[in-house]
Amino acid sequence: MIKKEGRKKIFQFWVIVGLLFLVFCIWTTNKGVFAGEENKWYEVRGVVINVIDGDTIRIKVENGKEEDVGRVWKVRLWGIDTPESWHSAKSEREAERCNVGDWWMRKNLGKKAKEYLKNLLLGKEVIIRVVKKRGYYGRVIGIVYFPSSREWIDVNQLLVEEGYACAFKRDFGDEKESSYLARKKGIYIDREIRAMNEGRGLWHKYGEVMKCLCGW
Repeated sequence: MIKKEGRKKIFQFWVIVGLLFLVFCIWTTNKGVFAGEENKWYEVRGVVINVIDGDTIRIKVENGKEEDVGRVWKVRLWGIDTPESWHSAKSEREAERCNVGDWWMRKNLGKKAKEYLKNLLLGKEVIIRVVKKRGYYGRVIGIVYFPSSREWIDVNQLLVEEGYACAFKRDFGDEKESSYLARKKGIYIDREIRAMNEGRGLWHKYGEVMKCLCGW
């Protein structure tokens, strides 16, 4: 009787251990969900097939939801803005506001921002963290990441850090819905101030125009 009781307790002990191990495995598998809001975003992988502007690219989706794989996405980089490289009503408004010629601004600022992004991403694999599946003009709005030797780099942030883009300072509502995006916006603005103070990228030669474009 004593031996039977002992075997029963041992059996119960190992059942409990097994259940705890199962719970641990489930938690480990899903820890991304609990690791922070950053892991909740829909992401796709794709290859950059065209750089349209300093803040807009076209990718072919290679990994994501079934309905997205194989599609070509036009992606607008969230949270930043670069000088226009194409003639448009916006390029005319910005040139007039900053008291320079439209063609001059596109040639000296817009084209250089586009060239920087093109050299960085064209033909490369990227991850798009989708903020809006279809934003204004029917584009996907997202944060673009590309691989370096050790980690995935936030391209939106890099463009601001290197002095080729302005950080959005207006409130578009995304930040109110997401602490992650609010944090990103704060980082982008901080990096813009550093680029301005250090004369990086377009700030080096066109500082006054960049101040106008970036709202300083």
